[in-house]
Amino acid sequence: MPEPRKIDVAYSDGHWLAEVAPDFDEPFDCESLQRLIEAVQRERPDEPLLFIVDWTTIEGYPDAELQLLDAGEKSGAMVISSVQEF
Repeated sequence: MPEPRKIDVAYSDGHWLAEVAPDFDEPFDCESLQRLIEAVQRERPDEPLLFIVDWTTIEGYPDAELQLLDAGEKSGAMVISSVQEF
């Protein structure tokens, strides 16, 4: 199985953003993490994807944290969060 493509995801001002460089110049921008995952999967249907959510961008936003928890379960996608080490 090929290694999954890593998609960096961040939450900002109530929107989810994903960089899919170098294929797309503009980041994906969606109101929910689920929609963002679906949009990226539509553009890369035959490629395994790993969505890496920057934890520092969702920390303290309960709705965003809940979306992260639900995303992998509801989308079937591989979704993880980055963790800042101290």
